[in-house]
Amino acid sequence: MKKLFVAVLALLSVSAFAQNHVGFLDKYQNPDKGHVVFLEKGNRAFGISASYRNFNANGAYEGDGYSMLSIINIGNGNLNAWSVSPSFSIFVADDVSLGLSIDYSGYNVDTDLKLDLRDIIKTDDPMFNVQVLNRHMLRHSVGISFAARRYLSFFGSETFGVFGEARLQGKYATTTSSPRGENAYRVRYSQSFGLALKMAAGLCVKLRDNSALTMSVPIVGINWQNTHQNKVWQKNASPAKMSSISVSRDVDLLGIQVGYVRYIGSK
Repeated sequence: MKKLFVAVLALLSVSAFAQNHVGFLDKYQNPDKGHVVFLEKGNRAFGISASYRNFNANGAYEGDGYSMLSIINIGNGNLNAWSVSPSFSIFVADDVSLGLSIDYSGYNVDTDLKLDLRDIIKTDDPMFNVQVLNRHMLRHSVGISFAARRYLSFFGSETFGVFGEARLQGKYATTTSSPRGENAYRVRYSQSFGLALKMAAGLCVKLRDNSALTMSVPIVGINWQNTHQNKVWQKNASPAKMSSISVSRDVDLLGIQVGYVRYIGSK
């Protein structure tokens, strides 16, 4: 939540120095159309958006990992995840755009995850003791997205707007996973193909040079994925296969995408 507040504050601070002539939150109406238009039909937009997140759980002492509610010890680990998406869109109607983007994302993980729930639920069943120890994972994903976005002026402002977005995405990803140390040669290599339909909401702040800063937060997604995994150290092993369909809430305040957009065309 703190990072979300800082991101919003940064966008508002920048825009305060780049407002249009109508001023902060001044209402206006297009004299020809008789209603508020935030971005007119005929605009073309070139932009780039990106995100970065980091999770780092470390214990104060060796073997003492991060604890949830001081009850469940989840061990040590470090996650770095990133994404970048250059995009192009055209406004097919006032405040309505259709666009295309090229998406790249990835993450790397080093983990000593320990999630032991046996004492909490009073059982000796080993299935409630999850451990992913001394492991390294690296993932790269590329894809293409088609997006439809609907803008709305924020209380009639010519500077501030909000938007909703539907995005259809196809992607290909590779993941390598291996232990650290003497068993590092035991590499598992996965290839995934997937389709996703995602919904997002966001904020747009127009600048004086016919550009804008944007910030979007994913809300919900429908995902299909097919994965083949090989044990690289076993040359003749048949790949493991998995296919899944899921509907999930994608709200992730640390995964907010911040972007810059340049508009060309109608003012």
